[in-house]
Amino acid sequence: MIVPAGGGGLLSGVAACIKQINPRVQIVGVQAEGADAICRSFNEKKMIVTDSATTIADGIAVKAPGEHTMEMINKYADAVVTVSDAEISEAILLLLERTKQVVEPAGATTLAAVLNGRVDVKGKKVVCVLSGGNVDVSFIQRIIDLGLVTRERKLKFRTTLLDIPGSLEHLSKVLSDASANIIMVQYDRWSADLDPNEAIIHIACEVGGKEHGEKTVRALEKNGYTVIKE
Repeated sequence: MIVPAGGGGLLSGVAACIKQINPRVQIVGVQAEGADAICRSFNEKKMIVTDSATTIADGIAVKAPGEHTMEMINKYADAVVTVSDAEISEAILLLLERTKQVVEPAGATTLAAVLNGRVDVKGKKVVCVLSGGNVDVSFIQRIIDLGLVTRERKLKFRTTLLDIPGSLEHLSKVLSDASANIIMVQYDRWSADLDPNEAIIHIACEVGGKEHGEKTVRALEKNGYTVIKE
């Protein structure tokens, strides 16, 4: 069983209960990399308080584990691992797409740990605790965007164009032929590196995944564009 961990209340309670029912069940706690006090305390066998707790998983953004909960975690948990914010975002996006569940970042850490190989699940029955859906509506789009970038379904790049009529049309045609969908365009005419007749263009587009993104970049380069990913 894989359980999110912040102050340690949920992890210690689940671990103590499950181990007394069936000691053979493995209990793994998951924290965000930016708030890893329990993970460090568990691995170093001493109480550790971090200077900061910075993560999109605000439900587990805790600098210090509870003293009593840490005792229970040390006694009953088998491991504590961490995942990055990008990996959490990817897990949230997968849950939205595949299961139609809105899971808060703290709850999605467990699936993120499985998806990114932090826990050995091969040949095992696995339960991921998805511990809530407390996500601010205005924040969901940012999480989705980060998840799309992590899964390489969004390509962001910049390139240099001649600042003349038709230049953007030609670039758009190349992207259209590559089946990439443009969702953002931004011009920069003020960079010191530019000649007077040039402009830098920043573009974000939707692609089908890593292979499609690489194909799109190759198409741009074949047409003379120097692509710098952002």
